[in-house]
Amino acid sequence: ISVMNILNSVYTTIMNRRRELTMLKSTGMTQNSLRRMLGFESLFYGFGSILISFPLGFIIVYGIYIIMNSNRYVRFDFDFPYLVLIPTALVVVIVVYLTMLLTLRRLEKDNIVDQLKDETI
Repeated sequence: ISVMNILNSVYTTIMNRRRELTMLKSTGMTQNSLRRMLGFESLFYGFGSILISFPLGFIIVYGIYIIMNSNRYVRFDFDFPYLVLIPTALVVVIVVYLTMLLTLRRLEKDNIVDQLKDETI
């Protein structure tokens, strides 16, 4: 579900900015520059979500631990799964970046003049 959410968010963001990206291309921005700009932007999205979700996840997990240990008959040890964070972060960044590349590939197929014409109508 989260991968589909990422796919939808990045795709929708880029497609909603279609006119802006077309204007940049029509004023001389090369395809490589556009790809690099959107690549940095997608990496910013990926790392931004990681920097928000990991600490928030830690707080939630620790809160659940405190609630479960409030019972005096059952005690649990707190063990946060640090080793899972690195592969998870890599998957998030890769999925966001690949989604950006696939969306950009769809935009590359369209002609600049046709894109500008479609957006002004």
